Amino acid sequence: MDYVKSVYLKRQDLPPLGVNNRGKVAPIRPQYIAYYSRFAGGRSKGAENQLLAAEWRVFAPHTIQKGTALCDGCHDNPGRFLLEEHGNRIYDLQKDGMGLVSFWSRAGQRVVNGRFLEVERYRRLSFKSDTYKRAYVQKWKQFLNHDATSLQR
Repeated sequence: MDYVKSVYLKRQDLPPLGVNNRGKVAPIRPQYIAYYSRFAGGRSKGAENQLLAAEWRVFAPHTIQKGTALCDGCHDNPGRFLLEEHGNRIYDLQKDGMGLVSFWSRAGQRVVNGRFLEVERYRRLSFKSDTYKRAYVQKWKQFLNHDATSLQR
């Protein structure tokens, strides 16, 4: 049996986030998003793009670096939690018979060794309280102070 592998979901930006088995927010990546189509003699035989699995897996990246994403890299960033908003979709997978709303929407997908972050927890995480705003400004001040120090060298 021949198969085709795609790298459609590989990204160079910050990874999507879910929740690991300890309840901590952690990066996730696709484990299997698998479709089946049968072809013979250069023609499709039966239904195309039958969704077999749409599974994500929590992982621990092997990179360690100083620094972190800015606050809004996670807070108020629904796509990062597979809560992509309809207006932000580039592709309409359902029109193409792909069995999912979107690769970046959790509908019809699961995390095999954890779970997706609960929507209510995401809403709390994205609320911009006064404490959040102060921490955000403080983070930027750190960056600015670091740059000013490095320029003096």
